Amino acid sequence: MPEGKGTDLYSRAAAGVESRCNEHLMKSKTAAGDSQAQVCMQNSSQDGMKKLVFQMEEQKRMNEEKVLEVLQKAITERTEALKRVESLQNALQIAKAESARWQNLYQELRENCSQLRSSEEKSSDELHKGQLEIDGWWDANLRDELWDGEDLHAHIALLEEDIQPKRERLQELRGASYKMLDSIAQVCLSDGGSETDSLSWGKTALQCTQQKLSDKEKECMELRAELEAMEHECHSYQSRLTQCREELRLLNARRSEKHCGSWLSLTLILLLGAAVALMCVYHPELSHCLQDCYRVLTQQVQQNLQHCHTVLRQHVQKYLQEVASPEHSGCYQPI
Repeated sequence: MPEGKGTDLYSRAAAGVESRCNEHLMKSKTAAGDSQAQVCMQNSSQDGMKKLVFQMEEQKRMNEEKVLEVLQKAITERTEALKRVESLQNALQIAKAESARWQNLYQELRENCSQLRSSEEKSSDELHKGQLEIDGWWDANLRDELWDGEDLHAHIALLEEDIQPKRERLQELRGASYKMLDSIAQVCLSDGGSETDSLSWGKTALQCTQQKLSDKEKECMELRAELEAMEHECHSYQSRLTQCREELRLLNARRSEKHCGSWLSLTLILLLGAAVALMCVYHPELSHCLQDCYRVLTQQVQQNLQHCHTVLRQHVQKYLQEVASPEHSGCYQPI
């Protein structure tokens, strides 16, 4: 487009110079004809001829000066037109260079956006993979806890079944001891000579029986305490598992919100890059300002990406520290 404008300007300047030259030549010829007619009408004396020759020479000199002025002016206009054409060509070359540079910047921005998108997809895949691993671990842990709970209930049932015959045996031993004491008392009453030995033997048997009874009672109390501890541990596992599921649900909700926000930001960046490229093509004077804006935008994108990676790393480290903490060692296991 600038080359066509320069050619048109040059042709117009040449046409104007040619028309002016023709006009001055016609004027000079008309003036010469008028002067010749006036001279012919006058007396044809020698003085008149000299005067006519002098006038014709003067008129010729003036016409030559005018023609020279017109030619000089035409040459000046032609030189100015050539300079304008050259300046327009230089401006066109500069505009092409700026357009190529901004196209390169747009391609670079597009590649950066593609890298950011691939990095985000990779991070999302890793997070999804980690989420699946965590879910699988929690499901396995839940199954283990359920199996442990079933084992605990089965063990409790076995303990109940074991305690019941022991209680019955204890009652039988108590009844037998009472009967034995009655028989010993009757024997002592019937046989007065061996009263001392019978009483000592009866006391010893009674002490042994009481010791057995106390041991059985202690064993029953220990079994009941163990049963209560197992029930308490099972309840704590269930409450902690519910809390972990709630935390996983909140984490999934936050991840989905961040994913939508990141896709929207990438779309806005692509649209902004396209608008910047179009503005650079049609308005080259905005190149420096847009270049500064591009640098600032690139720095902000890099800072946001570093911040996202830092936050994600801190969150994972915090989760792993919480998993590996001693107070949660009974419920958590590190991945």
